[in-house]
Amino acid sequence: MCRSADQPGGPRRCPSDARDNYERARSERDRLAERAGELNSQLDATRTYSSARAFRSALNDRIRLVSERSGLQHNDIARRFVLQQFLSRVFADERPGWMLTGGTALQIRSPEARSTTDVDIAAGIEARDLHAVLTEATERRGGEHGEFDITLNPALGPGSFTGTVVYGLEGRRFAAAKIDIATGHDIPFPAEPLTATPVVDIDDVHPMPAVPVYPVAAHLADKVAAMYEVHGDGKVASSRPHDLADIVILSRCTAVNARELRQALDLQQQRRRVSVPQRLVLPDDSWHQAYPPRVKGTPLPAELQTANGALAEANRFLGPVLHGTVDNHRWDPDRQTWTARDDK
Repeated sequence: MCRSADQPGGPRRCPSDARDNYERARSERDRLAERAGELNSQLDATRTYSSARAFRSALNDRIRLVSERSGLQHNDIARRFVLQQFLSRVFADERPGWMLTGGTALQIRSPEARSTTDVDIAAGIEARDLHAVLTEATERRGGEHGEFDITLNPALGPGSFTGTVVYGLEGRRFAAAKIDIATGHDIPFPAEPLTATPVVDIDDVHPMPAVPVYPVAAHLADKVAAMYEVHGDGKVASSRPHDLADIVILSRCTAVNARELRQALDLQQQRRRVSVPQRLVLPDDSWHQAYPPRVKGTPLPAELQTANGALAEANRFLGPVLHGTVDNHRWDPDRQTWTARDDK
């Protein structure tokens, strides 16, 4: 008989009790796994496409139709589909501290967003757990087709990773996208939950969940500050003209509070040790040539597909904030103006 915990030499818990608890927990785990397998099988039985091959063929047909209507390249649409399926699985469950940033976040906000080949995520998780968490999160769910293969490698900066997300059907690669993940970074603004419009309308996919997206004030401030960040020996100007394009696109699709934007701009200037001028200027003359290719193929109006045109639009949007002439105001993207708010 096991000694009690208050007896000399007595264990804190009887080994047989611990063994029984372990066996019960393992049995419950196995029961839940078996039940999950049964549910997945039931969902698989409802699929429109009986095989991954049939789904692949139908998906390619749908992508061709989208390409003809939109003018986007087939490969670009396929990559967007893969990114959406990746996000659908990753954010099917709530993940506190995680949010989508970068170009993919912009694609959720606006159909005018430029094409992007990667997905950027800020993840509130320990770096050592990242690959295991992503692998488990992107496992195929019942009623779906396709498997994800994720490769991650350390990048510059602590807690940063870069890699590849490959979406496969019938054991063959369908499309791939790059992934950049930053762990352990605190973003002092709450994420905005947004639901993406499916780039391809097809059966046998789960509905897109609401994805936590980089808040617009922080996103804009990040783009503005990046324009004036210098590199190398402190004399190399930014070579990211797409930041200007993104500012213009955000001005056309989303509302933002002037005070929150001012606070976000101040924070970015402190963090990056940059000074943003009250009137935006091109960081370098090379942007005149480098900007147009970055927005080629987007639905942006012709006047916004030149660096000077985009710069004028950005100043009309951000100028009042940078000059401090608006505070308790909100940007109206439809009317393209700052509107005073009644609340103080």
